[in-house]
Amino acid sequence: SATNGASCLSRMQEAGATGCTISGAGPTCVALCETKEVGEAVAEVMKKTFKDAGNLDCASVQVSQLDQQGSRIV
Repeated sequence: SATNGASCLSRMQEAGATGCTISGAGPTCVALCETKEVGEAVAEVMKKTFKDAGNLDCASVQVSQLDQQGSRIV
């Protein structure tokens, strides 16, 4: 539900996410974090919140580093 999604986003931000969103009807949840460690903590909060709020299991969770170089011609 929208309430569960909003609750998850709030908890992800409380765990340290700089920003986060749920894509579309909820198949994808994305958070931006300053460090890998914060990202891992946010991922755990996300999984726990969705499980607690709606008994939903996350099919896959990835913590990745963004490309810091930006666009370029390859």
